[in-house]
Amino acid sequence: TIEKKDYRAMAICETLYKCGARVSELLQIKVSDVGNDYMSIKGKGSKYRNLFISESLKGSMQLWEKHRVPNDPGNPFLFNNTGSGALTRQRVFDIIKRYAGLARVKKSLAYPHAFRHLFCYTLAEEMPINEVADLAGHAKIDTTRIYTQKTKKQLRGKLNEL
Repeated sequence: TIEKKDYRAMAICETLYKCGARVSELLQIKVSDVGNDYMSIKGKGSKYRNLFISESLKGSMQLWEKHRVPNDPGNPFLFNNTGSGALTRQRVFDIIKRYAGLARVKKSLAYPHAFRHLFCYTLAEEMPINEVADLAGHAKIDTTRIYTQKTKKQLRGKLNEL
């Protein structure tokens, strides 16, 4: 449950999930990226990849941008601290842990990269794994398979559907 006016937390969680973004990528998003259909972000291994922005994600980002108080007028980044300074990786972790607690999700399971796993897992149900790999920015499909593996219980359930 996102608190009534925590538009930043909502936009952070949605961006992590709907783009499959890593925290390092999330922190690079600029205010000027809001409203675009995609943004080019420097990812793991200093490779650039496109993060596609769905219409619903655009709405969340625009809502946060509207309520965002620039702590530094020259700060081009969308996700800033509400107090002062830049938003840090640790602060993103803290935000996710806080809302996990409110949602009664085990805090030990709540971390930003879990959204990336969910992104890949959900897409793997809907499209070929090579397309999921492209969207996740994976050079090798074997990397994508790590994110999309099913549990024994899920595999057994699929067999029972036959």
